Amino acid sequence: MPFISRDQIAPSIRKPHEAEYRQKLREALLDPTLTDEQANRLRSELENIGKPKVYRADSPPPPGAIDI
Repeated sequence: MPFISRDQIAPSIRKPHEAEYRQKLREALLDPTLTDEQANRLRSELENIGKPKVYRADSPPPPGAIDI
């Protein structure tokens, strides 16, 4: 199945979407009912916006992945 890499999308197209996502995460962090784990997860996602994903052979499968 073919896929599109983030490097194949022009930065001018990615930038507004990344900014919108960053704003949504910042607003979510203001929620006083967040647990520490949820807040840490949001902060981690906020830090990784715009950075390429790194896949390692020893990384655990994502939730819902089917083990073959």
